Amino acid sequence: MKLKYLLVFLLFIVVSTFSSIKAETNSVSISEGANAVKKTVQDISAEVLDEVSSTDNKTKDVELFEDITENFSEYTDKINLFHPEKDLITIKSQIKIKGINRYLTAVFIDGKKIEVRNDGRFYFDYDLLDYGKQVLFITFTTPEYQILNIKRKILKLYSPIDIENYSENRKDYTRFFNTDFLYEPTKQKLAANFTRADLAYFVAKITGQKIEALQTAVFEDVASDFWAAKEIKNVVDNRMMAEFPDGTFRPDEPVKKIEYIITMVRALGCELDQEAQELKYDDVKLGHWTAKFVNAARENKIINDSRNLESNKVLTISDFINFAKNLAQVQKAFADLEDFSFGYEMSEQMEDERILPAISFLQRRKEELFNKRNIEIIEPLAGEVVVSRLISFKGHIFPSEEFTVNKVKVLPNMGGFFRSDFEAHEGVNTFNIQSLEKSVTRSVFVVFPFSDLKNHWVSEIAAKLRYIGVLDNDENFYPKNNLTRGEFAFQLTNAFKLIDEEISLKDIKDIKDVSEENPYYTAIFALVNNGIIKGDKKGLFKPESYISRGEAITAIVRACQNQGLLSKTDYEGDFPFKDISKNHWVRKYVELAYANDLITASKRFNPNNSLTKAEFIVILYKTPPVKNTIKEVFYND
Repeated sequence: MKLKYLLVFLLFIVVSTFSSIKAETNSVSISEGANAVKKTVQDISAEVLDEVSSTDNKTKDVELFEDITENFSEYTDKINLFHPEKDLITIKSQIKIKGINRYLTAVFIDGKKIEVRNDGRFYFDYDLLDYGKQVLFITFTTPEYQILNIKRKILKLYSPIDIENYSENRKDYTRFFNTDFLYEPTKQKLAANFTRADLAYFVAKITGQKIEALQTAVFEDVASDFWAAKEIKNVVDNRMMAEFPDGTFRPDEPVKKIEYIITMVRALGCELDQEAQELKYDDVKLGHWTAKFVNAARENKIINDSRNLESNKVLTISDFINFAKNLAQVQKAFADLEDFSFGYEMSEQMEDERILPAISFLQRRKEELFNKRNIEIIEPLAGEVVVSRLISFKGHIFPSEEFTVNKVKVLPNMGGFFRSDFEAHEGVNTFNIQSLEKSVTRSVFVVFPFSDLKNHWVSEIAAKLRYIGVLDNDENFYPKNNLTRGEFAFQLTNAFKLIDEEISLKDIKDIKDVSEENPYYTAIFALVNNGIIKGDKKGLFKPESYISRGEAITAIVRACQNQGLLSKTDYEGDFPFKDISKNHWVRKYVELAYANDLITASKRFNPNNSLTKAEFIVILYKTPPVKNTIKEVFYND
């Protein structure tokens, strides 16, 4: 890239608050000799977001990518152009531009921003307004705020109006109509007569003679401003063509084949064989004055071999092209027309016009980005209690760039969304988040779940109760198992802190089947001595038997009453449980439990059913002492 071009963009950058990045690449054709410095995502993002305080910083932000090479496969994986293909020749007035930009960033075609679908694909109908050689700019922007250009060289050819009437030589006709051998080819037809003015014009072009404009008429029928006046004068002056005896040139008169032959032999300076002994055409006599011109024309490929020459045939433009296409000058013109190595040069101003809209767009986006940059942690919430051995960080960062959590790198996707898991320990886990030049801390309380309660509805309750010591520190919980009376006593006394370490067997009242060796004996007698639960008439507690729902709710309500923890001491209103009559022994305890929100309404209470472990901890979790302990341990700011 020229120095001047660099200075144009440097000036643009210095005036702006942020740095601009310009790059020109060709991602489909891998060119050799690219020389550019690759920058990491985080480096470039930092440059985009930070105010640039020195000219040196602004200068180094300008990256000029001449090509995308194998070193930049990261771009070719994300950016591709399917159509138009490289070096396109077309006669269409509109072409379909197809490609993909998986970055979902802006795409420009000749400076015009186009729509990119959600899957990154784009389709654009591009109008080719001009004929000839032209360059198409497809400009991609990247998340790193670089500009990547794919240039497409396109040759749009004019096709003769009546080309569809011809089944052969269509390629040659089209190519010829796009050289300068015909005057105003868009107004010509292949079937039209090839005139003397057309021939004079063609001769002037293939001989390459410089002809000055005329001030006066050449012939009576050729005014000085006639489109081929100077060419006609040239061919007549150089004895390549002649006027008629009446002094006219008759420029619109059709050319006959023999006239074309003689004119071309003279124009190309072909040597005439005055002593030719053989002719290849049956309808031309060897002694005829035109024979030497015919022979010279055949030998110099001015005409084709055939049985008959048909000297007096009036030529159409298609006939003329069939002869002229074999001339060396015409073949060179065809080759030059289809040569993509030249003729596609663009001025710096033209390139600027194509690229500056993309640069201006990026500049605005950078300013918006600077004002909107933010990181949002969706999970975990601050102060949240997480039941897991892993903490999953989920959220969104704008702009999308790498950041760290406790010095561990987190890389969001292109949309800025991220998820990253971190190992945790039970208790308070504090995470330090470094992003967007800011430091934020987030504390999360972690409790480990029971192994058999993954995604279970009581998982969090069970994990919290185990952490505060209400439940045993076992691996599994078995939520569907019925609760024994001994287990119930242990968990209830833990929850209400009823165990007296000084208790002894001599303090035992009315219990005969619980010895000191029983693991729950202290808890059992704590409940018995506090009047919360009783043995049967025979003085048996039956610690291995399952406790019923009625027995359990009675004991829980009595424990709350003993400590004065019930906010409501009686119940008024509709009683929802239809299976408990007013005279039922458990009625008043169920009423108090319902009034104090320890249980929820249902048609049946099933007081005689055994209580499951899951059912028990849900009720226990709602009791005042457990609620207070939970709040103190997990939610105490």
